[in-house]
Amino acid sequence: MAPAQAQTPIPVLTDGVSLGRADAPVTLQVYLSFGCPHCRDWYNQVFPVLKQRYIDTGKVRLVVVEFTAGHHGLARAGAIAARCAGPDKYFAAAAALYSTPPKAMGEPGATDAYGQPLADTDAWTREALKAAGVSEARIKACDTAGQGAALDERMQRAMAEYPGYRGGTPAFVANGEPVEAGTLDWAEYAIAVTSKAAGRPLTTDKAYDLFCVGELRLPGALQSEPWETRWSFRGDQWRLAKAPATVSGTPVVESEAGVALSDGERSFLLGPDRIPRLAASIAGETFEGRCGVAPLTPFPK
Repeated sequence: MAPAQAQTPIPVLTDGVSLGRADAPVTLQVYLSFGCPHCRDWYNQVFPVLKQRYIDTGKVRLVVVEFTAGHHGLARAGAIAARCAGPDKYFAAAAALYSTPPKAMGEPGATDAYGQPLADTDAWTREALKAAGVSEARIKACDTAGQGAALDERMQRAMAEYPGYRGGTPAFVANGEPVEAGTLDWAEYAIAVTSKAAGRPLTTDKAYDLFCVGELRLPGALQSEPWETRWSFRGDQWRLAKAPATVSGTPVVESEAGVALSDGERSFLLGPDRIPRLAASIAGETFEGRCGVAPLTPFPK
């Protein structure tokens, strides 16, 4: 989803759930819902890599803000359960909630007050919290009504502090600015841009990635096709960031027109403006794109 425009920096929610060093160069605030399948995918696929590369290494501080997008009943029950797990078990509980399939309740096709499939949220949260290692005593001691009221208050405050935001998830803010971080490539690109703006860049001149996006259009086509790729540079060698481990890289070839690159299908010239141009048109297609520096992708061993 496209980030909403903000006039002033968006503050970090004071009672969001935080992970990582408070003095990290980048604070990534993530708006998630436990009833949102896109959030589940982000948490299961993108978050573990970000945690390993950036959060655990002190480069990024993550702040989670829960919302009730998607399936309202699951979102609300999941947010309350994760908070009931406690700060020490919150992320384990979140992982268990996102990986535990909820079961339907009632007759086939039964719906809740929101017209959504009726789910057994009690059984779902109990199973997930148990899998996360949360004690039965802690679960019973939790004030679920109080946690629900706190969730409502946090959502209202978060939307008031983020002009134009209406609760869609997942959404991302880095150092007070809306960013796209729904995929690993976009998240790492946002981290690179934000760290540079903060005066603490996480890239170097000799080791970095070029994350490139654009559009390809074939002659006569009504719509263009999205194009994304990523090249890794180390010294005077470049290679596709997702190339097989057996591909060590090839020397950078520069000319007055720019640096010669390939995405495996097409040849490009990358100028000093970081705008890639097709070196030769394929079947008359046209292309528009742009590249930006991102932290280096670790090459497979």
